[in-house]
Amino acid sequence: MNIEIRTTQDGSHTLYNFDLNENYHSIFGALDESNHVFIEAGLKPVLTRKRGFYTETGFGTGLNTWLTAKHVTDPESLVTYITTEPIPYRLR
Repeated sequence: MNIEIRTTQDGSHTLYNFDLNENYHSIFGALDESNHVFIEAGLKPVLTRKRGFYTETGFGTGLNTWLTAKHVTDPESLVTYITTEPIPYRLR
């Protein structure tokens, strides 16, 4: 698999997969997309209960994992996060 790092419009990075002709995140903003979809709509509602379990297929850039770690700041919160990458890649 041929992968290249690309900069998105918000200055964050995504991966481009030449074999699939697709980006891993929005070209308009990988960070903005992950914050909106994964953090605001997914993680924050769960953190109000202080418990959460996530499974993600496709580790990709690791952005969602990093953002989760960044936002779980309450030592009494327990978030279990499992991610897999079914298609390992190499960078060009």
